[in-house]
Amino acid sequence: MTKIIYISGVHGVGKTTVLDFVAGKLEACGNSVYVFPEMSYKPMIKIGTVEFQIWFKKQIIAREPMIDALMAENTFDYILLDRHLYDVDIYTARILGELDIEIDLERGRKYFLLTASKVTLEMRLNSRNDEFRDEWNENDLQYLDDIRGMFELIINDYNKSLYTKPKIKVIDTTILSAEDVANKMMEMLY
Repeated sequence: MTKIIYISGVHGVGKTTVLDFVAGKLEACGNSVYVFPEMSYKPMIKIGTVEFQIWFKKQIIAREPMIDALMAENTFDYILLDRHLYDVDIYTARILGELDIEIDLERGRKYFLLTASKVTLEMRLNSRNDEFRDEWNENDLQYLDDIRGMFELIINDYNKSLYTKPKIKVIDTTILSAEDVANKMMEMLY
């Protein structure tokens, strides 16, 4: 049976890099892996706007029938996804100034939230080229720190609920390399 794994978190936390490491480690163990990137293309809509969030939410929702089809075919041992629908909702909540987010997760899937300190995020984002940072709205470090804080608050509240299943596993990447984070995720998967 295909196992589905989501990796979430704010820009610069290492989602894509860790996703690549996890895919490589799973494949090295003899597993077949399908990876859904964060998005298949970048639209001509400014990131950090409500319009972008609406577009991005549609992209995330559009992945579900593809996931269902891949699961029905049962040709992959693992499907890895960069971001979940709640990622989009958290970014949107920051833009709109809301905190009321309903997280609805499916049983049988694994969910990981990667976090990092504000200083670590700033350091990682500063290592990216300026064009990329402008394009992804990564120059507004307060905006990104607000979102980082919202992820942690909302996910921690979600995980505290007695009735919440499945839980979202939180990994602080502040002092870990991407490979260390991938190793930690691999331990949690087995």
